[in-house]
Formats: sequence, structure tokens, C-alpha cells
Amino acid sequence: MHKCLEPFFSLNWVAVRGYRAAHWLWEHGLKNSAEVTSQLILMITGVQIEPSARIGMDFHIAHPNGIVIGYSSEIGDGCTVYHQVTLGSSGGRGREIEGRIHPKLGNHVTLYAGAKIIGPIEIGDYVDVAANAVVLDDVPPFAVVGGIPAKILRMKEHPEQTPGCNPRETGAVL
Repeated sequence: MHKCLEPFFSLNWVAVRGYRAAHWLWEHGLKNSAEVTSQLILMITGVQIEPSARIGMDFHIAHPNGIVIGYSSEIGDGCTVYHQVTLGSSGGRGREIEGRIHPKLGNHVTLYAGAKIIGPIEIGDYVDVAANAVVLDDVPPFAVVGGIPAKILRMKEHPEQTPGCNPRETGAVL
């Protein structure tokens, strides 16, 4: 296969680009078309991202399979999601925060395989959520969480405080 065609056969590329198309349709008032596009992407990739969800730039799906991102979810820039991850609602009425019943993720968050983020909680920047963790409460920036229910396992050092890890010094693109 020619190198130029490879992205079109990558399911993570198809899932993210399909979401972007569906979200554009949603934002321009074409809600039925957005829902149809979203369902087609689900059938092709196994990834369900509601078109009304808000996802930042440089979003990466590592293994697209069984991922569910609810309609009021918000995801920051540079986030990575592995297979079987759910960003869902708690289902309880009255737990709405700023019109959201789904989670809000900061920038550069990594959700490992099987992680479940439930309810209108906030996950801070640079957080890692361990595989199969169930997160029910807010998580501060730079935390590593795991378990059922998820607890803070350790705090990561801030990139600005770690020698050689400052993105401005190394020229890394975050």
C-alpha cells in the first residue's frame, strides 16, 4: 500500500477524523447528519464519540475498540485514550455541573485500557489513569491514579521542575 493511503486504513485516524466531521456537523446545526456520521464511525471502528463532545487538538486513540465518550464530555489537548475506556455519566439527576453530566479532562491526560471516568468530575492536566481504574472523584494535576474506586497512587513532578523535561528547553511539542 502506498504511504499516502496508510492513514485512511488506520482505525484511530478514522475514529478521530470521523468525530471531527460529526462535531462540525453538530456545531453547524446538522444534528441528524452528525448522529448518522457518529453511528457510521461506531460501526466501522468500535469507537463511540458523541458529536456534541468537545475534544481538543492532538487527541490520540491508541487502540480503537470499545471506547465510549459521552455527549457532554470535554477533553483537553494532547490526550491519549486506550481501548475499552469510558467517559460516562453517573446517571443520577442533580449531579450536573455547568451543564455537564460527563467528565472533563485537562491537557495531556492518559487513560489506559479499561479506565472508567464516571460523572461530572474534573481530571487535571498531566494525569495518568491506570488500566481498569474507576474514577469517581476529581483528580488534581500531575497525579497517577488507579484502583476501584481510583485513589492517588503518586504525584508526578511538574515538567518545569524536572531537569531536561521542560518542553521549552527541549523543543518538544506537547
